[in-house]
Amino acid sequence: MTKNLYDILGVDKKASQEEIKQAYKKKAKEHHEDKGGDKETMAEINRAAMVLRDPERRERYDTTGKEDKDNFDQEFMGYVNNLFLKIVQENDVDTKDLIGVFRDYTNNLIDGGHHTIKETKKQIKKLEKVLKRLGDNPGVFGRVITINMDNLKKSVHNDTEQIKFFERCLEMIKDVKYMYDEGAEPQWFYTFNNLQQ
Repeated sequence: MTKNLYDILGVDKKASQEEIKQAYKKKAKEHHEDKGGDKETMAEINRAAMVLRDPERRERYDTTGKEDKDNFDQEFMGYVNNLFLKIVQENDVDTKDLIGVFRDYTNNLIDGGHHTIKETKKQIKKLEKVLKRLGDNPGVFGRVITINMDNLKKSVHNDTEQIKFFERCLEMIKDVKYMYDEGAEPQWFYTFNNLQQ
């Protein structure tokens, strides 16, 4: 399991840039290879510092747990590979608009994502009310509520990013057409009729 970047540097999640810089210097001194340190540990320290000292990368890490942006082209190719080949296997390639099926499926995922976000936001509001009603000293209950709210907010962010990905996928295929025999009977129908004769 990948270690938490804040734990690697030994700083709090709310640490300032200066605190992160100082923690990095201290850890680098302790673990540098020239001083008998471990190469892998030093690589971890460098990786943590690179992400946490870059405000944009740190924000992404705090929100999603991911250290770097995903490569859209690779993700898009993987999505097309998985979904389109399944569509090809499950449909008559002569009488069905396979690209239309792909678009419909992707649109359904977008709609489902919006619904999930809406429901998750309702849960967040409910937890915010509970936290408010716990007063100034909520103790362990407040910590539990806060942790759960943070996780739900991450879910909203991740679902939003997923929707953006699907929308971008649709944009990439907006000019793609599939030539199929409109109005023709599906191939299985012909096969069934031929068997009856």
